[in-house]
Amino acid sequence: MFAIWAALKKHAIHYSSVTKTPGGSRLVNSQFVRFLDQSIANTQANCVDGSVLFASLLRKIGINPFLVALPGHMYLGFYLNSSENEDELEYVGLETTLIGASEVEESDSVWPDALAELSEQLNDKTLNGKAWKSFVAAVLTGTDDLDKNEEEFDVGDPEYQMIDIAEARDKGIMPISFEAKSR
Repeated sequence: MFAIWAALKKHAIHYSSVTKTPGGSRLVNSQFVRFLDQSIANTQANCVDGSVLFASLLRKIGINPFLVALPGHMYLGFYLNSSENEDELEYVGLETTLIGASEVEESDSVWPDALAELSEQLNDKTLNGKAWKSFVAAVLTGTDDLDKNEEEFDVGDPEYQMIDIAEARDKGIMPISFEAKSR
């Protein structure tokens, strides 16, 4: 996951707060979502674009992601393991809006074990780089938010959802097909 984060950061992908939907409704929440190629070509993504982009990339490499929908915001979560028993699943959050952050504040949050283990495998140059620091901030922010909103997810509040991508695929919800334009 960190390798994807670093590659997208190197490609200058950054957060864009553009979320207005032309012709949108006051009755139904909606937002313009860029296609993956648009996010990459324009080097920008809002919270939904970035979360969908990361979810798509994670699925391609065999990591099971889920989208976290809150009132007015979305970010990504992903499973660190697989299990038939939901109580045994380990996961972390990833605040995708931090992808382009040039400066991030240090956090006193306890690092998830997987993040601490990964940090032990990295060299000092990587550990002191902006990509690593923003990735750590994104994981800590997303994971802290998952913990903070755990009750809302558990009681089934429709404004607080964890949308498991594998489950959505099993239910027949498929991605929009894409055909690259030849140049």
